[in-house]
Amino acid sequence: MNIIRADLYRLVRSKGLYITIGIYLFFIIMQALASSVGTMGVQTELPSEQGVAPLVFTGMTAPFEMMKAGDNLLFFLLPFIIFIGAADFSSGTAKNVLANGVNRTKYYLSKLISTSVVCFFLMLIMVVISMICGTIKNGFGGAFDADYMMKLAKPFFSQLLLCLGVNSFGIFIAFITKRTAAVNGIYIAFCTVPLLIAAMLTELSSKFDVLAKFDVITNIRMLADFEALAAEDIVRALAIGAFYILAGTIGGICLFRRSEIK
Repeated sequence: MNIIRADLYRLVRSKGLYITIGIYLFFIIMQALASSVGTMGVQTELPSEQGVAPLVFTGMTAPFEMMKAGDNLLFFLLPFIIFIGAADFSSGTAKNVLANGVNRTKYYLSKLISTSVVCFFLMLIMVVISMICGTIKNGFGGAFDADYMMKLAKPFFSQLLLCLGVNSFGIFIAFITKRTAAVNGIYIAFCTVPLLIAAMLTELSSKFDVLAKFDVITNIRMLADFEALAAEDIVRALAIGAFYILAGTIGGICLFRRSEIK
């Protein structure tokens, strides 16, 4: 708890926090305003027959529309992984903390918990700000009741699990490489390259369609339409998130406990 409090205190006093949050808010607002204009394409049951139906972007529908691109959050999470997880190795703080008798497992978990809290609030900000923008633009558009909250909570927490999985991978990379540049490169590659490879292979043969089903970004986007998903798709997506959290955390702690801190 002391390490977490120290990290959050240092984060609040840094310019990087406010710059990142400012850009993030600007991005959400611009995306919300862009989504509130025009129409959304709707595909019918017959692939050859496609129509365009107007979608009123309200406070009720805004969070769901924003969550369709919920993977954008991951790129704003990266600076916080650097601020909290990787900066200590660059400055030499990690060596000093561990030299004072702090358990390596607790140190690792403190960084993971801190970035996980940030991840949760980034998602919450996305939902709340988009809801406010939609309400200002066209009103809320319905009842803000328990049924609506339940429909919103399902994709929210499902996507959060996958985002926490990516966060766990980011902390894993930070503690293994101990270099900011390596964290940036590997993290961004992890978020972009698998989807690109799956897309290129699918162009060669439809047999490779299955690869996208195991891509983190694809599953995050898919979960935005939670109510329309088959049970097997939901289970697979949640299993992927749980796998990255467990594998990243266990693997990271085991390797970090054996690594040398310079």
